[in-house]
Amino acid sequence: MRATSSTASRSVDAHLPLIFALGLYYAVHAAIRVQAPGNATLAESEQLLMARWLQWGYSPNPPLYTWLQAGLFRLMGETVASLTLLRSLLMLSTFAGFHLIARCEFGDRTRTLLASVSLLLMFELVWANQVQHTVALLSLTLAVWQFRVLQAVLKSPRLSLYLVSGAIAAAGLLTQYCYGLYLLALMIALCCSEKGRSIVLHRRMLPALALAVALLVPHLSWLREQSFSVWPLNATAHTQGSRVSLSAFGLLALWMLIFLGPLWLICLGLFPGACKALLRGRQTVPTAFAYPIYLMAALLILSAVALGVEADLSLFRDSGLQPLLFLFPIAFFTCVAHESLTPIRRRVFIGAAMLAGLLALAAHTWQVVPPKFKTDMTPLDHPFGEIAAALKQSGLPLHTIVTDDIYVAGSLRLHLPQSALYAANPRLRLPRPAPDNTALLLWEANDRAAAPSELLQRVQSTTGCVLDAAPGSLDALGPRLTVRYGKARSASYALGTARLRC
Repeated sequence: MRATSSTASRSVDAHLPLIFALGLYYAVHAAIRVQAPGNATLAESEQLLMARWLQWGYSPNPPLYTWLQAGLFRLMGETVASLTLLRSLLMLSTFAGFHLIARCEFGDRTRTLLASVSLLLMFELVWANQVQHTVALLSLTLAVWQFRVLQAVLKSPRLSLYLVSGAIAAAGLLTQYCYGLYLLALMIALCCSEKGRSIVLHRRMLPALALAVALLVPHLSWLREQSFSVWPLNATAHTQGSRVSLSAFGLLALWMLIFLGPLWLICLGLFPGACKALLRGRQTVPTAFAYPIYLMAALLILSAVALGVEADLSLFRDSGLQPLLFLFPIAFFTCVAHESLTPIRRRVFIGAAMLAGLLALAAHTWQVVPPKFKTDMTPLDHPFGEIAAALKQSGLPLHTIVTDDIYVAGSLRLHLPQSALYAANPRLRLPRPAPDNTALLLWEANDRAAAPSELLQRVQSTTGCVLDAAPGSLDALGPRLTVRYGKARSASYALGTARLRC
């Protein structure tokens, strides 16, 4: 008994350096991000805007990420640090869960290490999740832990594990609806083996399903009252024949290559035999879960999406591919022959992963470099601090601000925390400004001075506010605020202003 305990302790200790190194890596990313505390990305701006209220839904995306962000805002305030902390915790949780999956599946340290660092060779995970994604990142985190619980169920099908799995499934669907495609792929893979079918058809599945449905009912009730489509691709029926379908399929194939790159290139170069074995479904490491069948099911589901709908598939790159394809490294290393894991190949693979991580850090650092040193501007460079200062000096009413741009509303929220900001965006379902209240309308005015009529119509339909002037009068128009910024003040940012009556 003591020998077993000692062996387990040594096993845990052997993996601690890697977990510590990745924790430090994500901490450095977070420290870099908070060096630009005055601006938010588009996804962060959406959270800054929506998390002011706790609702059963806010937009075509489910509300779980916003609920988590709202909780952090209550604890830490509406700051970039709060936004960054949630993302960093989710990234670390994703890696820890994935590492546990690899450790449980392989047992040996080499395959576990190589599979774990593979995450640094997947573009969306090493870069986009660090600086851009919100709900897509949470969807990935939940998918990782969903699979880790599934591994535990395959070993010991206890009721408690079934219930945890049902709760995570509901959380995933409360994060992104296309999480259901991941659950479908898991079910297909499980049903292709006798052990998996016994898990799916066990009577303990019923209380797990009941728990998941109970957790989803309030949001589904809210969703039934809304008019927008919940399908992330805004899908419509095909009317242009197979050419559009094949084009969508080609685009999806390209996104898959980008998502897995440069991992698939390095795997192909270092372990060509494993690539052939994976295509043929021949695993070197026996597993309880059929990874090749899962990947085939995922490909079939993605193909059905591409061939069955006409849509902006670039939206699906973030929301759909992460949960469906994150298991690729595990599946791949179950097919690598032991004699292929030579020291030189291991060093090259780990070196490539470290290089990818360092490049991501360098690119992230460049994003937060002050704009006075750059000519190419990013969203984090826009001078919202100066815009907010100009608004405070203008004498305009700032208690309630309405804008047609979520990015503008969220970024200004960081500088004007006492102002109630609303976005005149029909995709959001948020409370309206208080009636009989004077508000300020803002819009990007680099190319126009007067508020366009379509903006005013959208403002009235979404917030109930109208120009605070007689019809046809320009009395409501305020000053045009312009700020020059960037290297040698080479760029300008302008907002138009007008008074509203709500």
